[in-house]
Amino acid sequence: MEKKYSEIIKVSKEEKLKIRKKFEEVQKRRIQKEEEKHNKLVQEQNEKKKKEEEKNKARVIFFNSQMSKISEQFKKIITNRARPIVQEEKMKKNKSFILSDKDRDYYTFEKNLNSTIKELMGKDEIKSVFEKYNNHLKLVYEIYSKIGYNKISFYSREAISLDEFKQFCINFSILGVIISSEQMVWIFKNIAKILQNERNGLMHFDFDDFKMSLCYLAIFSNMDNRDRKILPQDIEGTTGDNIEKFMKSLEFKLPYNRIELENFINERRSMTIKNILSIQHQIKIMDLNKKNKNNDFKENKENEKEKNKMGKEIVEETKNNEISNDNDNDNEDNNDNGNEIKSNNNNSDDASSAIKKSEGNNTDNVA
Repeated sequence: MEKKYSEIIKVSKEEKLKIRKKFEEVQKRRIQKEEEKHNKLVQEQNEKKKKEEEKNKARVIFFNSQMSKISEQFKKIITNRARPIVQEEKMKKNKSFILSDKDRDYYTFEKNLNSTIKELMGKDEIKSVFEKYNNHLKLVYEIYSKIGYNKISFYSREAISLDEFKQFCINFSILGVIISSEQMVWIFKNIAKILQNERNGLMHFDFDDFKMSLCYLAIFSNMDNRDRKILPQDIEGTTGDNIEKFMKSLEFKLPYNRIELENFINERRSMTIKNILSIQHQIKIMDLNKKNKNNDFKENKENEKEKNKMGKEIVEETKNNEISNDNDNDNEDNNDNGNEIKSNNNNSDDASSAIKKSEGNNTDNVA
């Protein structure tokens, strides 16, 4: 029994050692696996950080490039505005190149165009039209100024930028019908103010600028040839009736109804490009028909004038002919009377000569 017990004890010790070794190996493997997992997590985190850093670098590069582009565009705008002044200075230095009087007058006119249009808007008849449609204009300004404000943009306040002004011109069938895209940009740049406090000095319209742009558009709508620039006679020819016609062409109805105008603007904004182009085509056809009618009316007036002239000339000719015929008849009567007097005189002469002859013969017989 003692031998068997000792053997059992020996066996158990050996097994214990084996079990310990296995346990240690298992622990080592677990530790290795945990270390590997930890290393993998660290690597993944490092890779994520690297990717985020690369993305941030790319964003910074992109924003810097955009900032540089916008700043270059802004510099170009400023240089384009300052270019005529520089040209005048150069022309003063170079006596060989001299500006004509017409170009110089137009340059001064275009330079002071905003002030002249402000004076035009200050007239009583035009001021009354803008006051009549003031609620319409406020609603349009509110809607289109909030488009850029609600989107992700550089603007931190409600204002109409170039994109919103373009959208307004498209929705109200102004762009492509009354003005071209170049004229639209010219109007915006000529009126827009620069936000010095905002990022990159972006340009915008406030409400007064928006009203002035509508005055510009009304002047363009009154032109026969809309491809040219605004001239002094165009401003002199604009009246309150012209601006009221333009307001009516924008579908501004009186009395003011906010819901109707909002629905109209929402319908126009939801239209597709095909619908907008079809509306523009219809408006162009209407304008052509009006022009043709006006031309026909003018031609008819000219024809009537010519007919009246011809009638007057015919009447004058008939009067002159009647007068000449009367004069001829009078002359003929006078000639007949003269001939009768002459014949009577001749007869009297003949009788006196016969009497003298008979007296002579009698004297001869007496002798």
